[in-house]
Amino acid sequence: MPDDDFLQLESVRLSADGAAEMDGTRRLVFVPRAEIERLELRHGSGSERPIVTAVLGVALLVLSGVPIWMLMNALRGHGTFEIKFMTAVAFAIPALWLLDLSIRRRWMIVVHARKDTRKLVFHEMNDRVEIERFFTEARSRFGYGG
Repeated sequence: MPDDDFLQLESVRLSADGAAEMDGTRRLVFVPRAEIERLELRHGSGSERPIVTAVLGVALLVLSGVPIWMLMNALRGHGTFEIKFMTAVAFAIPALWLLDLSIRRRWMIVVHARKDTRKLVFHEMNDRVEIERFFTEARSRFGYGG
């Protein structure tokens, strides 16, 4: 049953029920209150695994560039080119998204749970004062320790 008593700023929702990163009304990440040991406010990479995310982003970016390289070679007379390979250029979209997620610094609440650590990311919010006020109020209201 969803918790009706919560505080939410952008996509981060904290309540007595737990901590979540939201997409509208749907939980993308949820850590139940019973599992949470502490919360921490941090500014850094929003990716759960920044190095893996960056490597995957670079790999997709290279893959999206291969059809362009193949086309240039075909235009120079070195082989043939089938137009269907151009669809691989679309890999540039998730590649750029993954690189942005792993490189651009964002504010987040790091949830230290018993078995792992999760990041609840503020994707657009950059107002440090507003984020700190939200974090302090939520910790006080719902009893999350530091």
